[in-house]
Amino acid sequence: MRKGWKLLAFLIAAVGPTSMGCGGGGGGGGGHNTESSVAALSSAGAAEMDSQPNCGSAISLPSDLQPVWTETEQCTVLSAESPRVIFSPTVICPRSGEAHCLADVPFFPCSDDPSQTCGAIGRFVPSCGAIELPDQYAGAAAHEMIHYLLKANGHPDWAQHTGPEWVCQ
Repeated sequence: MRKGWKLLAFLIAAVGPTSMGCGGGGGGGGGHNTESSVAALSSAGAAEMDSQPNCGSAISLPSDLQPVWTETEQCTVLSAESPRVIFSPTVICPRSGEAHCLADVPFFPCSDDPSQTCGAIGRFVPSCGAIELPDQYAGAAAHEMIHYLLKANGHPDWAQHTGPEWVCQ
């Protein structure tokens, strides 16, 4: 158990400051500045969610994402059946210039700077019970898995980033 607490303390110290805020979307200007589609609803509005992935394309969690799932469950102290995953085409994110954004989510005003355009690097799709990730980038997997775990465990604030579980991304 001590090892788990040491790991959590390390993650908070090393990763926490760069990943706690979800504003920014699609990278750029240093750091990852990622933004989940669910996180961006307040700034992006309904236009961002106009696209709905095909739930029929959801697959079982691939083995290469299993360690991320296991670590996320352990860190959040939540458990559920592993999420299904929808891999969608990847496009270049407007701020970072990196191939990390979902092609099926329209770009939207960044929550930290509405004069810039951001993209989603992942999203939790409750209607599918799945997380959606770009087919060439899985950097948002843990973040979307936290949304999934919170929803699966009946947390009414699953779409928010207010709980202690968010240190686990």
